[in-house]
Amino acid sequence: MRVVFSDAVFLAVCVLSFMFSIVFFQSFVGLPIDMRAHGLSTASFGLLMALNGALIVVFQPAASAVIAGRNRFSMLALASVLQGIGFGMNGWIGSAPAYAAAITVWTAAEILFAPAAQSLVADLAPARLRGAYQGANAVAFTSAFAAAPAVGGFVVAHAGAFWLWVCCLIVGLVTAAGFYALRFTRPCAPER
Repeated sequence: MRVVFSDAVFLAVCVLSFMFSIVFFQSFVGLPIDMRAHGLSTASFGLLMALNGALIVVFQPAASAVIAGRNRFSMLALASVLQGIGFGMNGWIGSAPAYAAAITVWTAAEILFAPAAQSLVADLAPARLRGAYQGANAVAFTSAFAAAPAVGGFVVAHAGAFWLWVCCLIVGLVTAAGFYALRFTRPCAPER
């Protein structure tokens, strides 16, 4: 684990993955609160979240072809921008069709992020330490899952849902800038 914790680029990837994931998990925290505040029922929330699953089933298989041969850092930056925009849109919308559009945008981010992140971690890890690297990256993801309710709930309770979505947009853009900056640190898959 000393090698893992001394790899500054990998640790930066873990921090950025945590940031990405904290925004993503607002789909389970801030989003239902916001939809309810705009008069949508729990059934509507369920249908809208089913859209996320349906889009993943249809488009996830194509994601590998999209990221193949492209710089992983660039793909993660693109995913972070899309996620920031998708969640940020919630600050200015309030109808089921508009939420569906926002969900479509952040689902595209999720579809790009998952394979690119796993591939990047494998690219960064020495062959003998791939499991340790994947495990450390999983800790970043699960830590965000644990922290998201507290963060989202705090922002909604103290500033309102609008500011949660503005923060999600900002975090998405900062995360994108971080991933993009990292693309100059180590060669991964070549640019296409």
